Order: sequence, then structure tokens, then C-alpha cells
Amino acid sequence: MLKSLISSLAKRQSTDCVFNPYRQGFIRNNVRVYFDYLLRTRPEVMLVGEAPGWRGACLTGIPFTSGQVLNTSPHQMLRAINAEIELREEMGEFTARAVWEYLGVDKPAPLMWNAFPFHPHKVHERRSNRRPTQDEIREGFGFIEILYELLKPSALIALGRVAEAALKEIYPNKTVHYVRHPARGGARKFSAEMNRALSRTEQESLRHC
Repeated sequence: MLKSLISSLAKRQSTDCVFNPYRQGFIRNNVRVYFDYLLRTRPEVMLVGEAPGWRGACLTGIPFTSGQVLNTSPHQMLRAINAEIELREEMGEFTARAVWEYLGVDKPAPLMWNAFPFHPHKVHERRSNRRPTQDEIREGFGFIEILYELLKPSALIALGRVAEAALKEIYPNKTVHYVRHPARGGARKFSAEMNRALSRTEQESLRHC
């Protein structure tokens, strides 16, 4: 299933307003290394964002993860996979830094993904970000469903309203915990709401035991 997923990611053509980093072999290998780690650790939480940014996942293949974070974060997951990851351009990204600073050293790494797994940008401006369209977000539904079935997380957390709407459309009968996006001055609220969401998921897990 994992091999099929990565192959499907690679097939998506880039356009004048969408860049598909997974058409590059080294990026496919990076995301394979990331998924292999998650298959070993079996995260209980799936954290879904909007789309890869040009300074972060677009260059690494790993959601919410910039090259700078890969080379500086003390988190156990990044230290475990770092030697197998290839970077051809290292940049920093605010969202990536906020997420991994929150995870610290040993908070369990969630299954991180995006509503639209490719990079939406302004026309002919690859080094820019734009919000994905509704059609693009729906294009990403199948990838979310495959990852959910593959890793079977017990909790869904949406980073921002775009991800929240996507998850609620895919899983209308599941609880989706909304968390404020850390951009535009939201870092403190993001951390507080992540704590709240994780606490609720732990309470829900205890109720189902």
C-alpha cells in the first residue's frame, strides 16, 4: 500500500500553478523514510494542514518539515531519519519551526500530512504560496484516506480551517479537533490548542478502553 501511495503521488503532473515535489526521486525517498518511521512507531494522532509551503515540505517532502528543522531539531524522529534524508536546498519556515518546537525532543511525532499534498503557488511563481482551491483539496482526499487506513490513528487534528473543513467532509462521523495555525501571530495559541486537543484525545481513548 505504501509503495502504491508514493507511486500515486509521483504521477501528479506539475502545472503553471501547482508544483509536485514527489516527481523527484530523492523527495520520494525522503517521504518513504518518513512513512517507514511512522509504520514502526504507529502514531495515535493524525495532524493535517493545508498544503506544503515552498520553503518547507516542498523541499523536503515531509509535511511541516523544513531543511533547517531537519538539521537543527533535537526531536527523536528527525534524529532517527536524518542520515537517510537528502536535501538539495536548506531553508527555514515558520510553521515548520513552530510545530517541531512544540514537539520538543520526545513528544510522539504525529502522522503529519496536508489536505492538498502538492505545492499550490501563484501562476509561474513557484517560490510563492497560495491557498489551494476546493477542487485541489478534494483531489487530496484519497491520499488522506489511504494514510488513515494504513496507520489507523485514533485522533484527527486539523491545523487551520482549510484542513478542518477537509477532514469533516471526509469523516463526517468522526471528531475533528481544530487547532489554530501558528502563522500570523498564532504560535502561542497553536501550542495551547495542541495541548487541549491532545488532552481531549487521551480522554477519549480512556473512555473507549
